[in-house]
Amino acid sequence: MINEKNGKIMKDLRLKKDFTQAELGEKVGISRQSISQFERGKLQLSVDVLERLAYHLDTPIVNLIFGGENPNTTLFDDVKKPLDRLKGKNFKLQRMGLERIYLIMLLN
Repeated sequence: MINEKNGKIMKDLRLKKDFTQAELGEKVGISRQSISQFERGKLQLSVDVLERLAYHLDTPIVNLIFGGENPNTTLFDDVKKPLDRLKGKNFKLQRMGLERIYLIMLLN
């Protein structure tokens, strides 16, 4: 799933924000080396780290996971539709954030 295209997108976003690898790593709690490895497509990061990266880079997390492309919409819709029915209901899932649940289900 993670490849050089994903890393290039992150690098472009990082440079647009004028962050060094070390600065971005410090913001998200990982090493400069991990940022470098991800940018070169050599490291797959956890969903937690990708969420923090997306936040600091002002981009949807799906851009970092799917390389700026939309995920397979059929698969995404298959996962998304049942979870959308839970909106407004008092479930722990809602507190977790539906976007995160979608991603966890897509990546597993």
